[in-house]
Amino acid sequence: MASPKDSFGLNAVYTTTTFLQARQSSFDAYVANGTYSRTLSPALRLSLNATVLYVQPPFRSTQYTGGASLAWTAGPQTTASLQYSRAVFASFVVQSLPLVSDTVSASITHRVTTRLNFTASANYSHNESIPAGTLEFNSYEGTVSLGYQLSRFVTASATYTYGNFQQEFLGSRFDFQRQAVILGLSAAWPHKID
Repeated sequence: MASPKDSFGLNAVYTTTTFLQARQSSFDAYVANGTYSRTLSPALRLSLNATVLYVQPPFRSTQYTGGASLAWTAGPQTTASLQYSRAVFASFVVQSLPLVSDTVSASITHRVTTRLNFTASANYSHNESIPAGTLEFNSYEGTVSLGYQLSRFVTASATYTYGNFQQEFLGSRFDFQRQAVILGLSAAWPHKID
């Protein structure tokens, strides 16, 4: 039985993707999607979604995708989430193709003090082209971030990201790593809109 703790959703979408440098590889897709979420406890919420996607020729393919997520509120200072998703994207790397992506990710945010926030996240993704066998790659990525509120309207941030990418294209393998450090300063102020 449904209750105020449950929510449902249904939608249908039509998308078209055009590769300007390879118009013969452009494709259209029809998508039907259903979502469900339930509050398991005051601290725990479960969300599910399921999708049927039909990719028109020249890549004629039916894909069943979706995802699940679990969000946990450990208290006023800490939140965490665990997610899995399977989706179809347009690949613009190496060759213009639809790409099936399976991704697992986790994140946690903790308010250390009233001014200092800490966030950490990690994800693993496996991606394979339609048709299979043309393009395939795995990626691992982790991010750590600190945000400090200097004043009511000004916040400073520091973020470190590490990524490892393993790619195969027509039998050839290419691996590379990426590290990035980003320092930021942002300002926001209230503005009354008449």
